[in-house]
Amino acid sequence: MSLRLLCIVLCLFGVQPAVAGETTLPTVDPSFDVAVTTGLVYGVGEVQAPIPGLKDLLLDLYEPTAAGAHGELLPALVIIHGGGFFGGSRQQEHLVQIANEMATRGYVVVSIDYRLVPDEPVPSPRVEPILQAMIDGQGGTPTANGVAAVAAIDDGLTALDWLREAAGSLGVDPARIGILGGSAGAITSVHMAYVLDNYGVPAPALSFVVDLWGGSLIPPDDPAAAAAHLEAGEPPLFVIHGIEDRSVPVELSELLVARALEQGVVHEYHPIEGAGHGFGSIDLFNREVTPGVTLFDRVLIWSREVLMSSPMFVDSFESGDTSAWSSTSPLAVARHASVEKRVTASRNGSPPGAIGIYTLTR
Repeated sequence: MSLRLLCIVLCLFGVQPAVAGETTLPTVDPSFDVAVTTGLVYGVGEVQAPIPGLKDLLLDLYEPTAAGAHGELLPALVIIHGGGFFGGSRQQEHLVQIANEMATRGYVVVSIDYRLVPDEPVPSPRVEPILQAMIDGQGGTPTANGVAAVAAIDDGLTALDWLREAAGSLGVDPARIGILGGSAGAITSVHMAYVLDNYGVPAPALSFVVDLWGGSLIPPDDPAAAAAHLEAGEPPLFVIHGIEDRSVPVELSELLVARALEQGVVHEYHPIEGAGHGFGSIDLFNREVTPGVTLFDRVLIWSREVLMSSPMFVDSFESGDTSAWSSTSPLAVARHASVEKRVTASRNGSPPGAIGIYTLTR
């Protein structure tokens, strides 16, 4: 089934996703060529290795050419790579593919590098409360990975600052910025969206979070308390996680999704049976949720619906059964620009916000 046909089918069920060709972006189908600029400096971060000093922080910029030709402001996406806070790169093949595909739909995409364990990073004072919480949860002795995780949050905030400052020249709507991370990048994204404000650090305004096999780790000695930082009114959440993940336990995602359900935060969850950790185990572009609809298709459609304030009104369904409608939460939260809308779920309606949980059973 093509994405276009899928949208037609969804409309039959009362869902009204917009289609390509409308003036409001992003689109469902690829609609634009992409211009890529690599190695832009978005900030600096303090390091101790190989010598003490400041390290340039780099990003790659993906711009949809001819998008916004009618004066539309474009949505944006920040991508944060994985690698256990020890390695990884913004130029990993799967991230480049995601960045290009999102840009063809009208997103301005920035994919960032950040300071890692080998850099011996020194997080800036603005994230000191998070660093202290990490240290306290590690028994009072900071680990190299813990410090690097906080530095990644620090650098992610710097990237968002850069993007918002450049919004005018890039044609970006600063009120429609999402974030996507894989593994360590997903952990970073979750902390930026849901944890910072609990420690007195201003949280960035985000339209949505795509969490690929990540979770919340602060406090590191209490996973349930870490997930409980997510609160009503915070950004919509899309989660994919392999059930057999031995690197980042799927329980972290289960706790986060349960908390989102409890708090009425718009979300969609795909626990992947038989899958382990990372893109090597979960191929977003080929693994199907329903016939002809891949996990990446779901990321595209869901994120667009969130931006357009009309998320899918489906709480759960078995693979291949789009008629199984259910409502497990009476309250859902949707964001459009900076406006929050609270709506009551209705089985027969199509409200602008709903909780969605999709289970891949194949």
